Amino acid sequence: MLVTDMRPLSMVEDNGFTKKIHTLNPGYTLPSRTHFTKLMETKEVKTAINTNNSKLALTTDVWTSVAAEAYLDVTCHYVTDDWVMQSVCLTTMPLQNRHTESNIAEWLEQVVARFENPPSKIIAIVHDNGANIVAAANILEEKHGWSSRGKRYLDLKPDQWSLLEELSTVLKPFECVTVFMSGQKYATISAIPSLVKGLLKSTQSAAYESAPLRAFQLTAVQQLQERWKRDTAFSDRAPNTVTLAMVFDPRRKMDVRQHGSCSVTSTDTTATESTPLATLLDSLFGSDGEEENRAGEAEDVHIQMRNEVLTYFGENSLAKEENPLLWWKANNDRYPMLARLAKSYLCIPATSTPS
Repeated sequence: MLVTDMRPLSMVEDNGFTKKIHTLNPGYTLPSRTHFTKLMETKEVKTAINTNNSKLALTTDVWTSVAAEAYLDVTCHYVTDDWVMQSVCLTTMPLQNRHTESNIAEWLEQVVARFENPPSKIIAIVHDNGANIVAAANILEEKHGWSSRGKRYLDLKPDQWSLLEELSTVLKPFECVTVFMSGQKYATISAIPSLVKGLLKSTQSAAYESAPLRAFQLTAVQQLQERWKRDTAFSDRAPNTVTLAMVFDPRRKMDVRQHGSCSVTSTDTTATESTPLATLLDSLFGSDGEEENRAGEAEDVHIQMRNEVLTYFGENSLAKEENPLLWWKANNDRYPMLARLAKSYLCIPATSTPS
């Protein structure tokens, strides 16, 4: 009944409902809310998450209901063995205690533990820019290595709302990007640099006559460059999560070279790409703690990885309208090592909630 009619679990503790059940069967004792909570955490969900080979990404959000009750949402995202993007809501838990960064970090750890996932399986956590959430994510990043991505957005001040009618055309590209980034069945993180670049180009190239629109143009360009600098920057020594997701998106892999300092030719591709990828492969394939034949295995892995990288970057890019997950599904056997990384990075959502 709770599932079919989408009733809150707390219903089993409501006075009216308990009186009704007592009328029907005076000797029956209703199970507690906790009992039903545990029933909701089905083995199927745990099995699906735990048997998946790739890393998992989390999105989290603290929100307040109209009754002024605070809740914490945690959703898990991953790419299945059949290369389908999957999202599972792990919890919507009421928050009774103070929403401090340490409490939020502990709650997130408890959710992960409840579904029997080791912290090492989480690759990233996506969240909004609330100070306590940001601080909690920093704690988890330092403690477990979870990559932290905050939601970026442009703030509209009260006096700007009066300009909305005039700005509707100007803001159309931003609306298109927002709609695209809200998708949940396709890869979004790898599109961030290209979309930011597109927004910058469309905003900078526009010719506005009115002073407010020219002011908007300057502000939008400045904030796009500043707010997305970290996520769109590239360094050969410390590539970020977004850049690596671009590498594993066959539509955008060549954009990485044009995007930053990663300028290479077909003969020296591995000089740049293989090093970061070797480190990633070591963390994925060597996470079981086995040390037997470690040196020989590491060399074999490095050679295989170099060969896969050379072949992968030697192929033509996938058309922009194609689905990279379907491409990896078809090419999984050709690139077994890169495919495993692709599945782990392309599952990361671009935003913590669909805007």
